[in-house]
Amino acid sequence: MKKILSVFLALLFSFTFCVAVWADGDEGQSADYITDYYMIVESRDGGINIYASTDISGGKLNNQLIPNGTALHIKGEKKDAAGKEWGLTEYHKMKGFVLFDDLKPVTITEAVKSELSVLGAEETDENVVVGAKAGSVKMYTGPGEKFPEISSSEILNGETVLISMKAETEDGNLWGKVTGREKEGWINLSEAGERKGTGKGSERAVDKKAPAPTEMPKVTETPTATEVPKATETPAATEVPKATETPVATEVPKATETQKPTKALEKTEKEATEETAETASSKNVDAVSGLFMNPVLWVVAALILIALIFLYFLKLK
Repeated sequence: MKKILSVFLALLFSFTFCVAVWADGDEGQSADYITDYYMIVESRDGGINIYASTDISGGKLNNQLIPNGTALHIKGEKKDAAGKEWGLTEYHKMKGFVLFDDLKPVTITEAVKSELSVLGAEETDENVVVGAKAGSVKMYTGPGEKFPEISSSEILNGETVLISMKAETEDGNLWGKVTGREKEGWINLSEAGERKGTGKGSERAVDKKAPAPTEMPKVTETPTATEVPKATETPAATEVPKATETPVATEVPKATETQKPTKALEKTEKEATEETAETASSKNVDAVSGLFMNPVLWVVAALILIALIFLYFLKLK
């Protein structure tokens, strides 16, 4: 009987100790509410810090301020002892808390635009043949994995995609915006593979090689044709002004076909449709996950189990 009681007490102590250690180890990174929305940094100081917990004295995780305009994915909310609200987020692969005092809630579309402005995104026109080590690349709504992944948009190795914009994120990865597909979004070019060709870029490259053919002016050796001045004996040469009829040159307005800006308009139309489709997900509280993460329930369940085992041994006696 004494042995059974000793075993029971030992098991109870061990389990209680393990639960206490587990709960304490995750206490600083837990949130009161699980959320899923975006905010951008707007601080008079030009940026904010990210902390390991809601206690500033615990120290900050970043070496440099997170600059204004940076989009942050808020995954949870928590209040400190003073009643201040904090947001649980991730920056530079560092998970921590940021104060809401210097943050502004925005939609996903607004978050992407603000992020592109901070990163200094540039327009381009490049073709990329995907050749990722993983065999494929995922597509996101913005330049970075902090933005939502687009479902059923995985691009397999060997596929060629058109990149219309690119931006280098704070972690050093180069991201490109994929266009011309049923679903458009951003992929990590650092993982996707090397650039194999270009759209307009390749045309420009061809134009640069083209000057070689411009050596054709050697054909301008036809100044022999300039011997025509003999024909100048005839004022008919004055008919050359008829050449001035080359208002055909006025056809240059065809160059105005460079309504390529209209492509930009088309893009803005697509972006407009994307803006209407994309809305910031509201704060979602995952009450079920909070229930199962409650260490008190685990302790109660363990005590009930151990009590049943204890009663079983008493009946055997």
